Amino acid sequence: MDHMWTLIIFTLLTRFHNLAVPEYVCWDEVHYGKMAGRYLNRTYFTDAHPPLGKMIIAAAGRLTGYDGRFSFENHGDAYNTSSWKVHYFGMRASSATLGSLTISLLHYTVKRLTGSQLAAFLSSALMIFDCGLLTLSQYILLDPILLFFMSAAIYFKAESSNKLSSFKLYSKSKRVAFPVISWCRDMLRCGFCLGCTVSVKWNGLFTAIFICFWTLWDIWSCRKATIFARICLLLGSAVFFVILPFLVYVSTFAVHYEVLNHSGTGDGFHSSLFQSCLKGNPLHNTSMPSHVAYDSLISVKFHQPSRSGLLHSHDRLYPVDIMPFPYQQATLNFHKDANNFWEVVYPSEVEMRYFAEESYHNKSGAEVQLLKSGNFLKLRHVKTGCYLHSHVRKAAFTPYDQIVSCHKNSLHEAKMNEIWRLDIASVTDDAVTLDCLNTQFRLVHANTGCSLRSTFQVLPDWGSNQYEVTCTNNQQISMRAMWNVEQHTHKKLNEESIVPCQMSFWDRFMESHATMAALHLHSAPADISQTSSAWQWPIYSKGQMLTEDEHGVRVYLLSNPIVFYINIWSLATVFILSASRHLKFKPNNPKLYAYKNYFSHIFECIDPLHFQYCQLFVLAWALNYLPFLVMPRVVYFHYYYPAMLCNCCLSGCFYNMIFEGASVRLSQSCNYKFSCLFFERFFITVYVFCLFVPFYLYFSLAYGVPSSSYNY
Repeated sequence: MDHMWTLIIFTLLTRFHNLAVPEYVCWDEVHYGKMAGRYLNRTYFTDAHPPLGKMIIAAAGRLTGYDGRFSFENHGDAYNTSSWKVHYFGMRASSATLGSLTISLLHYTVKRLTGSQLAAFLSSALMIFDCGLLTLSQYILLDPILLFFMSAAIYFKAESSNKLSSFKLYSKSKRVAFPVISWCRDMLRCGFCLGCTVSVKWNGLFTAIFICFWTLWDIWSCRKATIFARICLLLGSAVFFVILPFLVYVSTFAVHYEVLNHSGTGDGFHSSLFQSCLKGNPLHNTSMPSHVAYDSLISVKFHQPSRSGLLHSHDRLYPVDIMPFPYQQATLNFHKDANNFWEVVYPSEVEMRYFAEESYHNKSGAEVQLLKSGNFLKLRHVKTGCYLHSHVRKAAFTPYDQIVSCHKNSLHEAKMNEIWRLDIASVTDDAVTLDCLNTQFRLVHANTGCSLRSTFQVLPDWGSNQYEVTCTNNQQISMRAMWNVEQHTHKKLNEESIVPCQMSFWDRFMESHATMAALHLHSAPADISQTSSAWQWPIYSKGQMLTEDEHGVRVYLLSNPIVFYINIWSLATVFILSASRHLKFKPNNPKLYAYKNYFSHIFECIDPLHFQYCQLFVLAWALNYLPFLVMPRVVYFHYYYPAMLCNCCLSGCFYNMIFEGASVRLSQSCNYKFSCLFFERFFITVYVFCLFVPFYLYFSLAYGVPSSSYNY
């Protein structure tokens, strides 16, 4: 009996029912809907995830009428009002479609591996009746796209694995025709889907690692194949599962840079050279003097992979408890304004005698003296006339660093703390000049030897919520305290056209990944109550609120508890059975030896091939779940769903294995002929009933039914 069409129809009905509700921005739609609009408007943004998932959402929106003008600014923003109508249904429908296809793909995967229609039905029923998986499939999210490509990769790998299971190519005894073309086709599809999986979220790497382990196990199982044949299989698998996914992954970024070629809100995360590649950015196709000299007006940028900003000052003073003297604040500002400009000033002859035996002052008589590595300088804030200053006093929030400020003090001791030494990175020749955009340098305090940097500690209201700037004596931190000149003017230097986008594709690719990695590490939740710990996921300890009920609708990411209990039972049992096969029981311990006999009887009743696939899905679950236990970032309950799908496949294989063994035993033990068909139908009826009851009780939380209709 083929249950597939029944499953497909029921899956589509559950995923598309009430898809337009709630009619406002819900949960992470505020991020991914906004990013889809950026793709349609071609304005650059920065995100912690690779671009493919957002591009698919944008394509779905474009095909269904979304024009990218709706901002997705806040949670709860209405899609349809008297002023505008947003075509958001198509983007949600793409998630629902991919969510439905995910279940179909895994159904066929289990069927292909075990050869059992019942095992496939048991697995897919767990996925269909899980309220959490239903919820994820109804919103504009990356998770349905990730789960679809993950399922497709596993399905095509199962296809190729079946072809390899009877592999006898170049056998020592005889040669058997091997379907090379169809095997390569399945491997090609699997590799492409793996690349797409990683291109949606980096979590897809766990699936890629699982596929590689599976492939190595397949090749090792070809015991009749020659060494040459195994090497050929290994090299072919490396091409399909390493090189091809990498090319797919890189290609998504090439499309990403080509589409997002206009300046946007994500510019500030990147270096000045990266920003010069974006149309509309002040650094794109601009003109300025290429070399910096004394008397130049400059803005200087401190760039780190996750954040950056411009050296800034304003007429606000430090609080008295932090700085008892009336000194201006020196901060790092994300935005570009007039307070970011500084004039490069000569230290006086008297000041220079304090630091050097011989003054490097302009003895040549040239009108302009270019800055070189090792030169001393002072930075005067253009708008307030104060000089950048540091002295031995702890910073506001970083006590092991010195405070940095601005002031106009005329005392000689104070003026000594205004002088900085220019230290250009990676140069051995002091004749190298300071160039705009390209040259990275350190500003070393001449009096104390500390290096100017930003801690990216956000200052409170008295600091306008800008970043803290300090001066560090830590040598390791000093080596990374790099600045560059972003904007530059000089009265006596001719302006030159700056070549746009001086970065190669690979330079932009590497900088983007450094930024993405830093965003992952420094991610902070908007609401800490929505986070969870990875140990809570398998035991179903905590769900996740998606919308509150102040808008009349409540949506809660709540999975079916019976699904989780079925999954955790199958997982624990397979673990115990697997361990029992590898434990050695000593005959002199009767109790333990009795356990060995007990497990031996169990293994006599089960299909070893089915148990092998159970172990395979345990590996898939472990690789998709265990890394989150040690991951140094905030995690959420919905991160568990790739592992949960693998657990559902494991449960289908496991309970089918138990059912087949039990039906054979019952048939042998009964005096009359036992009806396996009746037993199967009874088993399916009870199984579906146990899944449907909690699904019926909790489905309203997934669909976003008005909260006034229910007693929550």
